[in-house]
Amino acid sequence: MKKILFTLVLTMAATLVVSAQTNFRKITYDEALKASQAEGKPVFIDFYTVWCGPCQRMAKEVFTQAAFGAFMNEKFVCVQLDAEKEGKEQADHFKVNAYPTFVVVDANGKEIGRTLGFHQADEMQGLLTRMLDPSLSVETLARQFEQGPRTPQLVKTYAAAILDGAQTEADYRKAGTKARNVVMAYFNGLTDAQRVAPENMFIYRLYTITALDSTANYLIENRQRFAQPERHEVDSILSLLNRNLIYAYFNGGMPIEDKNVISTLKDRVKTLELDPKGELKTVFDFIDAYTQKDINGYLNFCQRNFSKLTQDQQDLLISSFVRLLGESPTPQVKQQAATFMRSQLATMTPRTISYTAAQLDYLERK
Repeated sequence: MKKILFTLVLTMAATLVVSAQTNFRKITYDEALKASQAEGKPVFIDFYTVWCGPCQRMAKEVFTQAAFGAFMNEKFVCVQLDAEKEGKEQADHFKVNAYPTFVVVDANGKEIGRTLGFHQADEMQGLLTRMLDPSLSVETLARQFEQGPRTPQLVKTYAAAILDGAQTEADYRKAGTKARNVVMAYFNGLTDAQRVAPENMFIYRLYTITALDSTANYLIENRQRFAQPERHEVDSILSLLNRNLIYAYFNGGMPIEDKNVISTLKDRVKTLELDPKGELKTVFDFIDAYTQKDINGYLNFCQRNFSKLTQDQQDLLISSFVRLLGESPTPQVKQQAATFMRSQLATMTPRTISYTAAQLDYLERK
């Protein structure tokens, strides 16, 4: 009797494990189409390769989630196809050339939609929901947006649908600009009371790109008007945006076109209390030295002050240091930069040394 109960428990546990994740069926593409016809739901195809990192992340982090798995199993016949093995014919047919690519087809094999790359579970679920519902198509949402009323949910859905349609990097840039224009048109029509309302936090969370955006400036000027917990999130958003911009200037990721911006960022660091340990002050010292437009002087400054940076700051500076030298550095500048880097090797961590090696390869190449 105990053995029977133990077997029953194991069977139930196995059933729970399967139901708690996306059920990718061990069937062929043709068999999936037949199942689609029989069950009245479309086929979700995960085109992957064994060497694809994002594919592995989706498999481990997303498809194993219980709530997302329940959604997938209810809405789709799910199959995984190795695009280089048993799924090569279908991958060629659907012109799949990046991984992972997720294609949704009807029972006749007609494509309904697709997306590619890693997605968090909630993002993926929203994307697939919009894909299946004609009322959530970009065209339909665009009409609703123009006709009004422009509700937060409509704007979020419309902007997300625009981004869903992007398949290449160039597409994403265009779609990102279009989606943000939609959100800004909505933002510009809001009252101050609406701008600080919880339902509109998505504007700042998702569509405020840099610390110089008008929406970021609005947050700075109106921080006190947000109620908790939104006020806490506002401070977190502002901290991230301003730090990202400061470090982009620090390592040459963004050109410094206006020195007044640096003064503004210094003021924000004080206002937002972003530098309790004084670590950003050192970063600003490097930025100030660089804005003097004297590359030899800047390299001398780096030589004297590199050790004052934190480990992460050293990594960030060294990992793209060549970029700070300009497009066509002279042999003398390249030599001086290489000398600076080599002088720091004894105190560098293995990780920093690996970044340095890549930079030295360029600087010392004959």
